[in-house]
Amino acid sequence: TAESILSFFGSTTPNSSDLQTWQVRGSNDAVEKSLLFTKYSPSNSCRSSIADTDTPNTTSLNSRNLKIAAFDLDSTLITTRSGKKFSSDAQDWKWWHSSIPNTLRKLILEDGFKIAIISNQAGLSLKNKSDPKAKLPEFKSKVSSLLNKLDLPVSVYVATENDTYRKPRSGMWEELVRDTLVDKSEELNLEETFFVGDAAGRAASPGRPKDFSCSDRNFAENVGIKFFTPEEFFLGEKPRPFSRLLEPAKYFQGLTTQCSQPFLKKIKMISFFCVVAPDQENQAGTGET
Repeated sequence: TAESILSFFGSTTPNSSDLQTWQVRGSNDAVEKSLLFTKYSPSNSCRSSIADTDTPNTTSLNSRNLKIAAFDLDSTLITTRSGKKFSSDAQDWKWWHSSIPNTLRKLILEDGFKIAIISNQAGLSLKNKSDPKAKLPEFKSKVSSLLNKLDLPVSVYVATENDTYRKPRSGMWEELVRDTLVDKSEELNLEETFFVGDAAGRAASPGRPKDFSCSDRNFAENVGIKFFTPEEFFLGEKPRPFSRLLEPAKYFQGLTTQCSQPFLKKIKMISFFCVVAPDQENQAGTGET
């Protein structure tokens, strides 16, 4: 009901950061651990809501019905309350658009999606946690506050180094899929799975600056899922023109037209030459060769 939805989003819980357990992961033992991970467990009231709305959409025996809605964090789900480019403290955030909480709730409760946040955070440092510039406690507190306000089951993956986890590389996605497909018989529905992010390679337009990169769009391309910008997904806007530094398909198309026929040289004859030293006892005579 409308009353229950208002109650759901109006509720707050003190010390929300205490509700979160964070992990630091690495792709293997030989690689330095640089991936931050946490998973929010909703309150009892939210668990009941999810259980009550369980339908064949979310519990189907069709293994391909497992689908993920993944989102970037900054300038996609949230922005700064202060208006600054980067948040000044753990409280300096607000929803990118007021519709976001209800949209995420609908994705889970009505459409049967699993929700994940996938974010690059190069400004964080896991090497020296006591460094006041690391901002790790501040970031964890901000994310915990966000998750507490949502009170929905959400997994969070954060790349802190320029390694296999950093978008547009696929490391965080591989971790997410591994965590999601616990049952080996399950299969991900890539046709409905999607990623939303603001780094989309868009050119500047009136009132809107040029995107700083195309890493989010390239990430979705690399893992084989649909991509939307926040404006497209949350506001229903039409796609804006974009460009990439490299379009592999166009690049290889050009190469194939230049070398349409492989180079093959027909071999007509093979000659073998064999030289045998003359017998030492008959050096003056003729030897057989």
